[in-house]
This record gives sequence, C-alpha cells and structure tokens, in this order.
Amino acid sequence: MSKQAETKIVECFVIMPFSDSGNDRNEEYWSNFFEKFLKNPIENKSFSVPSNYNDSSVQVKFKVFRHERSSGPTISEIIPKIIDTELILVVLTDLKPNVIYELGIRHALKHGTILAIKKSVIKSFKEKFTNLSAYTLLEYEDYDSEDFIKQFEGIVNKGLPVKLWQDSEVVNYSNSRKRQDAEKKPIFDKLTSKFSDLKIKQIELEILWLDNYSETIAPIIAFLLKKGANVTFSVNTPHFEYYLKTKKFDVIISDMREGDDEDEGITNYINFLQGQLHINKDVPYIIFAGEYSMSKYSKKALKSGIEEENLISEVTDLVQRLINISNKVT
Repeated sequence: MSKQAETKIVECFVIMPFSDSGNDRNEEYWSNFFEKFLKNPIENKSFSVPSNYNDSSVQVKFKVFRHERSSGPTISEIIPKIIDTELILVVLTDLKPNVIYELGIRHALKHGTILAIKKSVIKSFKEKFTNLSAYTLLEYEDYDSEDFIKQFEGIVNKGLPVKLWQDSEVVNYSNSRKRQDAEKKPIFDKLTSKFSDLKIKQIELEILWLDNYSETIAPIIAFLLKKGANVTFSVNTPHFEYYLKTKKFDVIISDMREGDDEDEGITNYINFLQGQLHINKDVPYIIFAGEYSMSKYSKKALKSGIEEENLISEVTDLVQRLINISNKVT
C-alpha cells in the first residue's frame, strides 16, 4: 500500500545567459524567457513525484530562481547556489561561457542537473558533444511552454531526492573511488562480518551526521549506504542547523565535542542539542564518540536529555542501534 503523499518545496536554480548572446536573444529576451517561460509555468504547477526511497509519492512545488545581477564579484555569490540548490536547470542555448563554467562546477560536485537547449540549435549542439546519454537533456522551443512543462514533469518523475539521479559522471566516479577506499578498511570488514545476514535494504533511514569526516567514519557510512541508508553529512554546526530546518530525518548522529576548548565546546553543543531535541523530539539523537570523550562528557549528555541507549562508542553497537530504529520506522 502506498504511503500518504506529502508536500515538499524544492528549489530550482537556473543557470542561463543574462545579456546579448546573439541570434536576437538579448537581455530583454532572457528576462522574459526566465519569467514567462521558466519561472511562472513551473511554479504554477504542482507535481506528483515518486520517492526514490520507498513506495510513496511526494507532492512537489518548485521554487524557481536565478542569480540577480550585481556590481560585486558575481561568481562568489553564485557558487553557493550552484552547490547547495537541490535541482539545477541549465539553459545551454548559445553556449555562453559563464553558463558552461557554472555547469562544470555543478557536474563536478553533484547530481540533479537538467540541461535545456533550444530545438532549433540542438543539431549543432550534438555535433559538438556527441555522447549525451549520461545527462538529463530537455529540448525546447520558446513558443511552446506546454511541451516544456510536459518534458520537465517527465524528468522530475525520475524521483526525489534528485541527488540520486546519477547524471554526473564525475560524481559517480568520485563516489565509486570513495566507496572502494572505504570498503578496504578493517572497520568495513568488521561490520560486514558482524552483520553478514543483514539484507541489502535493511537500514532504510534518512540520517543526518555531524562530525569531521574521519578514517573511522568513512567505512561506516560506506556500509550504511550499501544497506539502504541515505546519509547527509555536515562538518559544522551552521550547516547542521540548516539541514535540520529544511529536511526530515529519521535519526541524527553527532560527535560529542565541538570547538577548541573541550569544556566550552561540549557545554555549548549539548545546549544546542537540548534546543534541537525540543524541536525534533521524535527524532533519535545518537552521540557517537570515542571512549575518552564518552567517559568524560557522558554525564553532561545524559543530563541534557540524551538517552543512554543513544550514547555509543563502538561501531557495531552504532549499526545495531540504527537497525533497531529502522525496524521501527518501516
């Protein structure tokens, strides 16, 4: 039985020309193209998109935006949007250098990119770039918004989250290398041996993890990904807070300490967790740390409201706890 659909707002950042790009496409043309052909039609429609994690569908409204021109250093303002926005739509018509450059940044770091190009120039485009099978390509005519929306809807039906679309060969290669390296570690072998009967999709959890990406954590994450989990990793508190406010998670994992001053760091951090526990009271918080940190700071953690079963220092205990949580969620 399908789960009840939920509503989600997904940001869509548009990389496109701003100024005259030739062929009668000037600044006014591109401004109208963005507002009337892209932004308004997409935002005025609600899309039913399947989830890539389970049998549910998600009701989606897209928030479409582009960078507003300024007199400052434009690229430094654009890069965070290129990296952090869930979905990117790139208008390749006329092959403007800034568009190609920004597309390269995105493809080097993330999946979830739609390439849009005008049908009247697609032939010359394909002559320059012969193998486009790995990419998500949308061919449009600027007088036919209905066809554009139909194609856009077909593309987003690949499912959410869009980071699982597999449309960046660079990211695929990088992730493959990371998994291969992590799977060579003794910790990965230890987990594989300990949980040899664990099925491939047995840990289907949305996990938020706050810590430094260490030699210890990498093989644990590789194991969890192999068993069906999706891990969002954050190395600092501001990003951690952002993810908590913008996404839903089944479980949160964090280190015990933060900052140069250990006592100050743990006090501030536990106070922060107290606040987040109040906001996300149904989400388990796991403190995963070494024995030294656990022995020194566990009393403060318990006093703050962290449950004892969520204070973990052994990797196999961590995975077993996640299995237990997954069994409750599913």
